Amino acid sequence: MNLKVCGTAVLGNAAGRGAFGGGLFFTSNDFGGTLSIIDSTMTGNTGGYWTVVASGATKNAGTAVGTNTKSLTIVNSTLQGL
Repeated sequence: MNLKVCGTAVLGNAAGRGAFGGGLFFTSNDFGGTLSIIDSTMTGNTGGYWTVVASGATKNAGTAVGTNTKSLTIVNSTLQGL
C-alpha cells in the first residue's frame, strides 16, 4: 500500500500512553509501501515516534510520525521535530 497525505492539517492529537504516531501511524512491515506527505502540517501531536525508511534520501518524518516504509517523500510541509 502507498499512502499520500496531501493538503492536510494534523494538529494537537495524542497517540495515547505507550502508543506511537500521534500525528500519523503508517507501517509497511515488508517495506513494500511508500509514504508521501505533501503540502501538510503536523504539529502539537504527542506519542512515541520512529522513522525507518528502506531507500531514498529522506530518512526523518519528525516527532509526530511512526512509520516503516519503502520510501518517504516530504514536500512543502511543516512537521514537528524537523
